[in-house]
Amino acid sequence: MRWILLLASSLCLASGELRSQSFAHWLEPGTRVRVTAPALEPARVAGNVALLHPDTLVLERRGRRLPIANARIDLIEVSRGLDRRRGAWRGTILGALVGAGLGVTFGALGAQDLPTGIGTSAALGFLGGGLVGGGLGAGVGAVFAPERWQGYRIEHPTAAALRRP
Repeated sequence: MRWILLLASSLCLASGELRSQSFAHWLEPGTRVRVTAPALEPARVAGNVALLHPDTLVLERRGRRLPIANARIDLIEVSRGLDRRRGAWRGTILGALVGAGLGVTFGALGAQDLPTGIGTSAALGFLGGGLVGGGLGAGVGAVFAPERWQGYRIEHPTAAALRRP
């Protein structure tokens, strides 16, 4: 009975060590990742996976290679592409606000030459500027969209053992 427990515990420990030391089973070279490691300056670095060694992840970043020890990595985030919908919504809101503000200003200033009053001209400028600004903002926001990241927290066996009471 003791040898079964010994065998089972050694297999569990060995599989935990292998899982924490290498990311090769789910990362491929060329994948865009963002790595969080407190030992790095800055603590979060984005780049493409250049090489995967059993104990080191090598990132390609601005033409330079940055080796990072797997044991020092707390979080790996894999890029899922650009979030164009989110960028378009942010751009719409920002563009509508800026456009409405400019529309009110120019509508009120241009009211001297129009038969309508200042209030009506400002309101029309607000609506027109908001619509035009929102449309332009949506287009710009979709083009310059933020990147989506999916995070994977890395549990190291030594760190988990230290946290247990």
